[in-house]
Amino acid sequence: MREKMNIKENNFYILGLIWNFSKPRVFFALISKIIEYCFFGLFYPLVFFRFLFNISTDRTYPQTLLFIVIVVALALPMTAFQSWYKNRYLSVNDIKLYYSINKKLFDKANSVDVSCYENAEFYNSYTKAASQMFEKSKDVLDQSCQCIVSLISSVIVISYMVSVNLGIVFFVVFQFLCSFPMDTILNKYVFEKDMRSVDFKRRKDYTKRAVYLQKYAKEIRTSNIFSVLASMYDDAFKGMIKVIKKYIKKILVLRTIKEVILYPITFYGGWLYAAYLVMVDKSINVGDFIILCTGITLSTFMLSFFAGSLVQFYNNSLYIDKIKEFLNFEAKIPEAQDGITLEAPIDSIELKNVSFKYDGEEQFCLKNVSMRIHTGMKVSLVGHNGAGKSTLVKLIMRLYDPTEGEILLNGVNIKEYNLKEYRKLIGTAFQDFQMFSVSVLENVLMGTIEGNEDRERAVNALHKANIYEKVSTLENKEDTILTREFDENGTALSVGEYQKVAISRVFAKNAPILILDEPSSALDPIAESQMYKTILQVCDNTENEKQKKMAFIISHRLSLATMTDYIYYLENGSILEEGGHSQLMDKQGLYAETFLKQAENYMEEVMY
Repeated sequence: MREKMNIKENNFYILGLIWNFSKPRVFFALISKIIEYCFFGLFYPLVFFRFLFNISTDRTYPQTLLFIVIVVALALPMTAFQSWYKNRYLSVNDIKLYYSINKKLFDKANSVDVSCYENAEFYNSYTKAASQMFEKSKDVLDQSCQCIVSLISSVIVISYMVSVNLGIVFFVVFQFLCSFPMDTILNKYVFEKDMRSVDFKRRKDYTKRAVYLQKYAKEIRTSNIFSVLASMYDDAFKGMIKVIKKYIKKILVLRTIKEVILYPITFYGGWLYAAYLVMVDKSINVGDFIILCTGITLSTFMLSFFAGSLVQFYNNSLYIDKIKEFLNFEAKIPEAQDGITLEAPIDSIELKNVSFKYDGEEQFCLKNVSMRIHTGMKVSLVGHNGAGKSTLVKLIMRLYDPTEGEILLNGVNIKEYNLKEYRKLIGTAFQDFQMFSVSVLENVLMGTIEGNEDRERAVNALHKANIYEKVSTLENKEDTILTREFDENGTALSVGEYQKVAISRVFAKNAPILILDEPSSALDPIAESQMYKTILQVCDNTENEKQKKMAFIISHRLSLATMTDYIYYLENGSILEEGGHSQLMDKQGLYAETFLKQAENYMEEVMY
C-alpha cells in the first residue's frame, strides 16, 4: 500500500513541477491526446467508416454530403492544432521546460556542501537526476494524459462492442490481465539495468571528456596516459555490456511472450470469434463484424496504452525517487543559511581547539588546532603536502564545519553569521583556479559587469596583478573572451597569465580577509615576489586603518614566508611550530631545517 502511495506521490510531484513551470503545457498535452485517441483513433474507424458502409442502404446523398462536411469541419481545426502543437509549441516549450528544470537542478547543485562532490554515492544521484529529470518530466506528463484518455477511449470502444456482442469482450480483458503484470516486471528489469549502468556511463563519459578537452591535451600527447584512459573506456563498455547481458534474456522472454503469444491470441482469437458470429451463428451482419474486428484492435491497443501508462508510472517513480533524493537533499551548510550580519570592522579570527575529519574517514586531518589572527596580520601556513593547510583555510571559508572545536570571528562562532554575507568577507585565490569562457572583466569580478564602476574596479585589479599590460594588447582588451571554446576571437593565455587573472580576483573583491592557497605556483620568482609585495601592501594599507586586511598565505616556497608577520608550521594536521621567521630560525627546528634545505637547493640551481 505504501509503495502505491509512493508511486502516486512521485508522479504528482513531477506533474506539480511541470505545472509550476508551464501550465499551458499540461492543458495542450491533454487536448492533443484527446484529439489523437478519441477523434482520429475512435471516430474514424467506429463511426465514420460504419456510416460509409451503410450508405448504399440507409443514407441519401444529401445526408452523406452533410456528414462528410461536418467531419471535415471538425478534422481541419484539430489537424491544424496537432500540427501547431507538435511542430511549433513543443519545439519552443521543450527548450523553456528544459531550462526551468535544469535551472532547478543547477540551483540545488550550487547549494549542496562541497564535500558532496567528493562523495561518489551523492555524485551518482546527481548524475542520475541530471540525466533523467527532463525526459522523465515529459514522460510523466505524456503518460498521465495517455492514461486518462486511453481509459476513456477503452470504455467507449468496449461499450460499443458490448452493444453488438458481449462475448467478444473476453479477448480484450484476457490480454489486459495478462500483459499488465508482465509490463510491471519488464519495466523493473529495465530500471535495474539502467541504474547498474550509471557508473559505467560516468566512466565512459569521463574518458571521452578527457580525450577532447584542451586541458588534458598536452599530458595525453606527451605520455602513455592515453593507454590508461583507453583501458578505462574499454572496461566501461565491457561493464555496460555485462549489465545488458544480465538482463537481456529476462527482458527478451517477457517481450516474446507478450508479442508472439498474447497479441495473436487476442487478435486472431477475437477475429475468428467474430467470423463465427457472422458466418455460422448469423447473429450479426457484416457491418457489425467490421465493427467488432476494429473494436478488438482498438480496445486492445487502448488498454495496452492504459496498462503501459500505469506500469510507466511505477517505472518513472523509481527514477523520481533518485531525483527527489537529490532535490530534497539537506546540506549541512545551507547556502541560504540566515544569521547575523557583521556590523563592526573585523578585529580577529580565532580557531579554538579545531579538529576535522572528512565524512567516512577514520583519521583526523586536523587535530586540536588553535590560533588567533588580528586584522593587519599576514600569516604563512607552511608544511609538507597533506599537512592540513588547505583543509584549514576551507574551514575558515566555511566550505566545511569543524568536527570538533569552533572558529570565531570577532568572538562569535562563524556558524552564527549569515553564510553569504560571511563569505563576502573573504577573498580567495587557489592553485587549482578555474577560468570561464566569458570576458576578462567577468572572470575578474566573477559576476556581471553592471557599469563603469565595475569596469574600473576590474581594470584596477588587473593592474595590481601585473597582467593589464598583456590584456591591453588583446583585440578587445578587457572585453576579450578567455578561451576559444565558444568564440573564435577569444584568446588563450599562458598558465602564468591565467594565474595572474585569478589573483586579480582578490584585488577586485577587496575583502577584509585574504586566503591565498599556492596562488603563484606558475609564476616566475620575480613575478611571484612582486605579487606578494603588492598583496602585503594591500593588507597593510597605512593610509586607512579601516582598510587593513588579514591574510592567510599557503606556499611551499619558504622564502615568501619571511615576508609575513607570523608562521605556522603544520605536520600531520597539527601545529608543530609557530612564530616569526627569525624566531623559528633560532629554534633550529623543522621550519629552519626545511628553509635551509630549500635555500641550499636554490643556490645549487643558481650555480649550475
